[in-house]
Amino acid sequence: MTETREENREEVVCPQCGGPVVRIAYGLPGREMWRDAEAGHIVLGGCCVDFFSPTHHCFACHVDIGPDERVQPRVREKLE
Repeated sequence: MTETREENREEVVCPQCGGPVVRIAYGLPGREMWRDAEAGHIVLGGCCVDFFSPTHHCFACHVDIGPDERVQPRVREKLE
């Protein structure tokens, strides 16, 4: 039996409020990424990524969470 991505996924919660978070996706978005972002399943993070780039976003308290699980203030607001 093979594991699906959902079964193997680790649950991440916001260290500030305990709410659910979504992954920040980096790179040039295609149609599927745009649809996922519009649906709130991911947040688009741009094309530049480094070791300290945030990995998750909390919509409840509007913070980004870094790879070391530290809360980072949101630098970019969602474009409308």
